[in-house]
Amino acid sequence: MSKSIRVFLFVVLVLCRTILLAQNHAPDHTSSSGRQVIIDEINKTEQLSDTTIAIQTLHRIIAENGADAEIQIKAFIASGNVQLQAGHFQHALKQYQSALRFAAQAPPYFSLCHNKIGNAYNMLSDQDNAAWHYNRSARYSESIASSVIPASYAYSNLGTILSQQKQYDKALYYTEKGIVLARKSKDQKFLATLILNKGLNQNLKGENELALRTLDTAAQLCRKEHFDRKLFTVLLNMGNIHLELKQPEQALKTYTEARALLAAGNGIPSNEINSLYRQLSDIYFQQKQYTLSQHYLDAADAYATNSPIDKYLTHYQQARLAFEQGHYKNAYEEIEQFRKIKDSIESSEIVLKVQELETKYRTLEKDKEISDKSAQISTQSQQLFQKNLWITIFILSFLILAGVFTWWRLKRRTVARMEKKTQEIEKLQHILLGEETERKRLAQELHDGINSQLSGAKSYMLAIGNKFPELTEESYYNKVKEILDHTSKELRSMAHNLAPGELNKGLVQAVTQFTARVQTEQVHIEFQHYGYFNQLSELQSINLYRIIQELVHNGLKHAQASEIIVLINEYPNEYCIIVEDNGRGFIQKEDAATEGIGLNNIRDRVHLLQGSLTIESTAQSGTTFAIHVPKLMALPASVPKAAM
Repeated sequence: MSKSIRVFLFVVLVLCRTILLAQNHAPDHTSSSGRQVIIDEINKTEQLSDTTIAIQTLHRIIAENGADAEIQIKAFIASGNVQLQAGHFQHALKQYQSALRFAAQAPPYFSLCHNKIGNAYNMLSDQDNAAWHYNRSARYSESIASSVIPASYAYSNLGTILSQQKQYDKALYYTEKGIVLARKSKDQKFLATLILNKGLNQNLKGENELALRTLDTAAQLCRKEHFDRKLFTVLLNMGNIHLELKQPEQALKTYTEARALLAAGNGIPSNEINSLYRQLSDIYFQQKQYTLSQHYLDAADAYATNSPIDKYLTHYQQARLAFEQGHYKNAYEEIEQFRKIKDSIESSEIVLKVQELETKYRTLEKDKEISDKSAQISTQSQQLFQKNLWITIFILSFLILAGVFTWWRLKRRTVARMEKKTQEIEKLQHILLGEETERKRLAQELHDGINSQLSGAKSYMLAIGNKFPELTEESYYNKVKEILDHTSKELRSMAHNLAPGELNKGLVQAVTQFTARVQTEQVHIEFQHYGYFNQLSELQSINLYRIIQELVHNGLKHAQASEIIVLINEYPNEYCIIVEDNGRGFIQKEDAATEGIGLNNIRDRVHLLQGSLTIESTAQSGTTFAIHVPKLMALPASVPKAAM
């Protein structure tokens, strides 16, 4: 064994011994176990009933761990949760925004921070800002594989906001996206919640039969997984829809199943139990079984809340029962109480406030599910670390030893691959540089040559029309004039596409004007951008612009799309471009060489930028192109500018 290998193995043994000693050492802020102690303290502090002590403790943790981004994020989010539960929504928003500032050092927390900020804006009744942050949360969750919060949760909150704004179709679209992601991640509990939300939106749209089928799917999932708490909510909503459809027998059957779940004590809220008993009382009242109706109405009263609407409905039902049973004095008293509450809640402002509070309650309930999920993931990660520590130590030694013997071979292969890749990139650079130069030359010739000749022809036509006014009445004369005008516009547009002058003002300005120019009444193109793009080199800007240009044209010409979304994001180390259309899609070919010229051209430009391209497409379901390009790359400084 050579001397260098012996030295290397000695270093490995020292490293292993250091790891073992660190495991037996008392926890500190830099060790994994020490960090877990702090995270556990954050989780326990968030559950304290004394809001003031909880916030003071969390601020102390923040001050003592300023260098640890993950602890800062968790502590700020926990502080925001405490403020949110206490009703201090503006303070909660500031805490969540502070957490977001640290997320740049821990990208997996981007989505969670944006989701929390969306919750705070929702509590502040700023639905537009809430929807914007929920949308960013979903985007980050899908683009960052290790995201703390699944994208399905963000899509669920986005759907709730859109439903609150009565945009039910959009709400169903994002809820469906959440369902797909929840199925992929096998998150059965949240899948049941999303299917329930889908059914509620269908009911709000007036599609009651379809809503019943959707809710029945949620109920079957809850029964299979023994989600009794969620099953109760699903059954309660199914019974309400049966009553809307004048199906009391089916409603009674559904409510009876829900009532059977109460015996297990599943932490079902009082307001839902109150609603169930009131609905049972109403059904038996319709059947003239007044004794049973009174029994369930008394049971509902035992779970009465301070909600004005609950009191309003209870007094109304009590008045009806008393009247039918001949207790007219009681009926009069109940109807008087009913009228007083009715007058107080008929104000449109109060009704809207009640609806807003219900939406906020549902958001807080979902937020609790997200927090529980995050804590569960954190605990599982710590247990997995402890379990695999010893295995990692032995495997590490073996892998490093194997790497010593294979290092020189891998180095030679790596050098060869890098040389080949460098040659390919240089070749692509020259090809695309030449192509861009030729585009600009053609644009110049079209602008200065053919377009100038067309302008001259138009001038002669106008002169002839002025000299011989009778020609202006001739259809052939006007047709020729129209053809010249149209051809001149087409040439200007072609020259502009070949060498867009807006690129001198930046990529965002160029894409904005391009999308506005190609958009039609039949096709809506939405362009969104987040970040700063002033540091892009000229060649980077040109290639990114050409990629977007090609993808949008594909959506217009080949996919026959009616809606195209273009999204450009800046991340700490890369730029991300997403182009999504709702067109007819296509089946991807295994051999890239058999793909069309346009797609191959896109792949070449992405390869030149040392980026990656992902395509998701199925027939009749639209296509999504995702392109990730690193910020730092070896590219030519510039390309020749066009004289336009």
